[in-house]
Amino acid sequence: MSGIQTQLLNEFDTVWVCPPSPSSQPTRGSGPLTSSLSVVEYSSSLRFVITESPTDSTLARYVQTLKKLRLTDVVRVCEAAYSPKLLLANGIDVHDLAFKDGQAPPPQVLTKWLELVKRRSAQASASNPATIAVHCVAGLGRAPLLVCYALIDNGMEPEEALAAVRAKRRGVLSSSKQVEALYDAFYRRTRAASPSFASRLGLPRVFFGAKKVEV
Repeated sequence: MSGIQTQLLNEFDTVWVCPPSPSSQPTRGSGPLTSSLSVVEYSSSLRFVITESPTDSTLARYVQTLKKLRLTDVVRVCEAAYSPKLLLANGIDVHDLAFKDGQAPPPQVLTKWLELVKRRSAQASASNPATIAVHCVAGLGRAPLLVCYALIDNGMEPEEALAAVRAKRRGVLSSSKQVEALYDAFYRRTRAASPSFASRLGLPRVFFGAKKVEV
């Protein structure tokens, strides 16, 4: 990664697109005054941007910021609150993969998401990285969950993926259902039970099962 790209990544660890007033604090669904972007870098050629949902009135400022990050795609995992026309006009593809708040993504959503990540990753390089933004309503549940799935699919263990995302965006993934789903998907993929992870999370050992799971 070049010096310019490294500086850009550091600058955009967390970006206030619409800076809050000194007296306000970021809260879930608090509106455009707390619109922020959080960058999670997997490698020099693949990174993710987690954000809350913009609106038609804030989208222009989002696009200005996203273009600096060389964004390739925006994935919407909640009901759309804005027209995609401005993003498309700026060469940013928009994908609608909505699913219920507080829940794990259904198989068809997860499949499409991971296929997108793999496709973009295969096309990327250190000089031309794939940067994929994903947003839900507040950027605290569904959006970071999909990023965790992508990190796990690229080789991280669940606790590593959770730590990486939480280090960049505070307050994410408070739903036990979503966290459990991550571990469940991981152990289904590896076909191996590991009760040590369950004990660290305070989850029952039976959740992971004692036998291999056929997928």
